[in-house]
Formats: sequence, C-alpha cells, structure tokens
Amino acid sequence: MAGMSAEAERVTAAVQENSDHITALRGEIADLRAEQKLAMREAIVEALREVITDKETMPAFWGSAFDHLSEQGVKGAGRIVIGGFGSALRLIFWVVVGGLVLFQWGGLPLVIKGFKALFSAPP
Repeated sequence: MAGMSAEAERVTAAVQENSDHITALRGEIADLRAEQKLAMREAIVEALREVITDKETMPAFWGSAFDHLSEQGVKGAGRIVIGGFGSALRLIFWVVVGGLVLFQWGGLPLVIKGFKALFSAPP
C-alpha cells in the first residue's frame, strides 16, 4: 500500500478484517437458518403425525378439519346460490324488456307470439 501512512494502513487492514469477519458470519447465519428451518419442519411433521395417530386427539383434529371444510363448502354454495339468483333476475329483466319492445311494435298478439316462440319446444 504505497503512499499510505502507517495509521491508514492499520485502519484499512482492520476494516478488511472486519469485512471478512462479517462475511463469515453471514455464511454461518445462513447455515443456521437452514438448519433451523429443517428442524422446525421435522418437528411440525412429527407433531402432526402424533396428533393424527393419537386416539384421543384424532377426533378433535379431524372434527375441526371437517368443520372447516364444511364451512368453506357452505360459503361456496352461498356464492353459487346468490350468483344463480342474480342470473335469474337478469333473465327475467331481459324477458320483460323484450316483451315491452314487442308490445310497442305489435301489441298483445305479438307479445303472445314472441313468448310462445321463446318458451315452446323446437319442432
């Protein structure tokens, strides 16, 4: 390190040493995190295995699981029912609008012919 004072060289060396130490610590922390993650995963799997196979806790575990699935099913069915109700209302709205247009053009006989054509089976 030409042109640097002894003090500057000492500070630079200390900074480099600290930087190397920090880099080493980062690697160790990453390794520890990976080990911890693996240990947690194994502990969770083991705990679930115990809960599922334990005759005393099994009914509570599966009961709550089925309750949750049932609740989700009811919510989904509610959306389907509400969606179907909305679709039926839109259909009724457009049938009424079509009936009014036919009534304006040709009166009640045209409305009757239109509804017969709409709701009768094809020949």
